[in-house]
Amino acid sequence: MKLKYSKLIMVGPTNSGKTTTSYKYNSEKSRIFNFDQEYKNKLNVKLIGKKKFRTIHQSVLDKIIKNESNLCVYEGSHLILPYLFNTIIETIKSESLVFILFDFSFFDLWIRMKNRPSYRKTRFEKFMLLFITYILFSLNKNILTKKLKEKNIKYIKIKNSNLLPDEIVRLINYQLSIYNV
Repeated sequence: MKLKYSKLIMVGPTNSGKTTTSYKYNSEKSRIFNFDQEYKNKLNVKLIGKKKFRTIHQSVLDKIIKNESNLCVYEGSHLILPYLFNTIIETIKSESLVFILFDFSFFDLWIRMKNRPSYRKTRFEKFMLLFITYILFSLNKNILTKKLKEKNIKYIKIKNSNLLPDEIVRLINYQLSIYNV
């Protein structure tokens, strides 16, 4: 069965499993864009009135819009910021978009982070990164879901932090098959 949704966008705080889950979609027929790793230096600053906003570089938007793979998976903590989020939903046709929101408690994310081998080297920095992205996500997730509902864009909330990446992919694919009807 071919799904009509060709762009999955994963949003959530650091350490919520976006990257690991996105790699499960890696194949010849799909393309993964990891904003945090590939495009971290391609954020522009746009001045609107007296406020500065971080925006996605046009080359990144072009890749999102023009990508001809059967499925594109985009993920990154940068997408928590409302202006970046709005740029994407205003640019891409909503019929092909599905957002995956990784909505875990801070405690669950903290436990996951403490179990990572890299945690022992940079405890304070990792904690601060987790804390900041969790606060940003918590403050913005209601705005994000409201905007998705207004634009009639489908989204899937993943709330169980105990699911393995393969189980998350099965859950996402199941939800997508329901939306496809």
